[in-house]
Amino acid sequence: MRFSVISVCWNYLDGVKTTTPSILAQKFKDFEWIIVDGNSTDGTRQWLTEQKLDYLRLVTIDKWGLFESMNKGLDHVKGDYFIFMNCGDEFYDDDVLSRIDKTITSAGEPPGFIYGDSIDIAPDKTRYYQKAKDYKKMWRGFFAHHIAMYYHTASFNGRRYGDDYKYCGDYALLCDLLMGFEAKGKNIVKVDFPVCIFEMGGWSDTTRKKSLFDDYRIRKNILKLWWPLPELLFVLHYGDMYFKKYFPRVARGIRLKKIKNKK
Repeated sequence: MRFSVISVCWNYLDGVKTTTPSILAQKFKDFEWIIVDGNSTDGTRQWLTEQKLDYLRLVTIDKWGLFESMNKGLDHVKGDYFIFMNCGDEFYDDDVLSRIDKTITSAGEPPGFIYGDSIDIAPDKTRYYQKAKDYKKMWRGFFAHHIAMYYHTASFNGRRYGDDYKYCGDYALLCDLLMGFEAKGKNIVKVDFPVCIFEMGGWSDTTRKKSLFDDYRIRKNILKLWWPLPELLFVLHYGDMYFKKYFPRVARGIRLKKIKNKK
């Protein structure tokens, strides 16, 4: 199997309904969809069961936790590559997996990591084009959305999200992983096309203030940035957080390119 798509959810049936058509519309069919549900009480499990989806494996976790659920999904991966797709988010179009598969095939040696651009949807439904940055700028923060990242399962080598960084476990693992890939000369590929549609205002946005402290520790303990860079970045991101809070449209206008249509 080529791809495993992992989604985690808890009482977000509307998001599941948004994501489902995007998954099933993929022209490339060599994939599985793993949904880890935290015992939702809003009818999510019942709705998914009624759909009788060919590619779906529904997994239940008794105690909901974001990274615990992501780890549970990883335990069930069978694909050569895996991607996390948040409920409420979508593939950019029905050809995404086909294009990623061609990228893998043309690379010769399987890339350890692939990432690309995204379309961001603001709470007011305005669409923006989010260009992925060079991964070497990971010291500044996420260089692409997590749902725009494809991981080579074998190269991931059984890693799991830990609890040392409660709010930024994904950023911590990503930094550690890519630093290891660089040291080993593992191929890291950026594709110059959008691979996903991202719903802004999710969990990572609502916990941003607490995440800043995790970011600071990651830059010191994992990325090994020298003083005063971690401190300076903490201050800059703290100010940026409030700028986005009070002037969201201005902030998006500065960083993102507004678009009129989906494609």
